[in-house]
Parts: sequence; structure tokens; C-alpha cells
Amino acid sequence: MTPVQRSKFSSSSISIANKYRLLCEKLGIIFDTDMSLCKQISSITQASFYHIRHLRQIRSFIDVNSVTILANALVQSKLDYCNSLYYALPKSSIHRLQLVRNSLARVVIPSTLRHHYITPVLKKWHWLLVERRIK
Repeated sequence: MTPVQRSKFSSSSISIANKYRLLCEKLGIIFDTDMSLCKQISSITQASFYHIRHLRQIRSFIDVNSVTILANALVQSKLDYCNSLYYALPKSSIHRLQLVRNSLARVVIPSTLRHHYITPVLKKWHWLLVERRIK
């Protein structure tokens, strides 16, 4: 949200918004006072990388289909939940979510080396970029 847009909010509208903060947190959405969703994205990336680390540890013991199901249930669902809220966010915020997606792809997709470009692999597996999923 730009400073001009923030100036349109009155202090009473912010106090009303604070009353609904607990409801939003129960739904899994964390709003900042400047509506930048930085805390929301930080929360998603932190939880996602936690699950990706654990998936990486068990990856050699399970097949591709099982790890794909786990990845979709644990990480992909977090990235897709309420992603329409991210529509007008700056590219730096969306890039953080894309880093999670790239890391997940390196765990799920077999024989993907760590230092190679992941975009061609994502296209081959028909995984859209985060920015395109939001749109």
C-alpha cells in the first residue's frame, strides 16, 4: 500500500480493523498496520521451509508420488491459501514466495541439482510461477 493510500485511512478505521485482527489470525491471515502483509509472508515462508527441510530428510525413503502428495498438503496449500490477497504486493514480497516454491520443486522433482535453473523444470512439470498463480 502506498503512503497516499495509507493517508486515506482514518484512525477510527484502524481501530475497527484491530477488532477484527483476532478473527483474521484465526483464519490464518496476518495483516500489518500498513497492509504490506510482510508478517503474513514471513509466517508462510518460515512454516514452509520448516516442512521442506523435513521433506528433504525423508525424500530418499519415499517415491515421487508420495512426496508430491506431502508437498501439496504441507507447503503448496500454504502458498495458495488466500493468494488473491497478494495481488498488488511488490515483486520483492512475491519473490520470497517464489523462493519457497523453487525450494519445494528441488525436493519434489527428482534429479534436480541445487545450482541449476529451476524455471525450465517447473515448466516441464507444469508448475506455474507464484506471480501467475496469484493472477
